[in-house]
Amino acid sequence: MRQINSKFRGVCKVCGNHVAQGERVWWERGQGVWHLNCSPESHVSSFYEEQEHQREQSRLSAELERGKRDVEEWREMRQLFGGDVAEAMYIQSQYDEDYY
Repeated sequence: MRQINSKFRGVCKVCGNHVAQGERVWWERGQGVWHLNCSPESHVSSFYEEQEHQREQSRLSAELERGKRDVEEWREMRQLFGGDVAEAMYIQSQYDEDYY
């Protein structure tokens, strides 16, 4: 790894921002370039943190969609059968999901 003046415009492999032609950067053969104030080690941890964040967002989004479906189903049952029957059917469906 060494410092060079960038011969071409490019993208920092750590932060993803642009690298201007002639800008002083770190360079490593086969790895690309990154800004002098960007740390490749921090990129690794931030990459995994971002991946974990994306997984958590996907999980929460799926949970939200399930909740929306549950509410819509309960409303339909309440409209068809009345509140008490709809509540009993909802509780039974939750029991069935947990049991199986």
